[in-house]
Amino acid sequence: MDYLFFLSMAPHMRFANLPEALIKYRMGEQNMRHGRNAIADRIELDKEVFRMVGFPITKEQLALHVYLSEGDPTGLTASKVPELWKWMNELKEMNQSKDTFPEPIFSNEVDRRWERLFDLLADQDAAAALAHARCSRTVSLNSIAHIGKRMVRRISGDK
Repeated sequence: MDYLFFLSMAPHMRFANLPEALIKYRMGEQNMRHGRNAIADRIELDKEVFRMVGFPITKEQLALHVYLSEGDPTGLTASKVPELWKWMNELKEMNQSKDTFPEPIFSNEVDRRWERLFDLLADQDAAAALAHARCSRTVSLNSIAHIGKRMVRRISGDK
């Protein structure tokens, strides 16, 4: 996979993200990923990435990490949200102690992925969204109102 190739090259060169797309990727039946389980593939990829960078990870943490890497909160319940919050903070601490990826870029990206989950959770599960706000210490009238609006939209069938 390209991710693993770039990761293996990382100790020997510098990489950066460019803001504009340089190529287009066409999805279809002829693609390598067609018909595959994207989540299972992501877990295997993440497991190998953690091995390569020397970050220990449990099966439970790997399952939680998919919510950060894929940005799909399907199945992320209110009881799992604090576990994901704990894992996210452990991940940032590991990076800071090992100095593997540049700070604050790494921590900011992890935080961005965490914050992105709030709106997605509000669309699917109000209790999980509230748990997210509690972990983030951002429970406010605005966040509760936002969750309420999303619930009304979901119930009324209005997206």
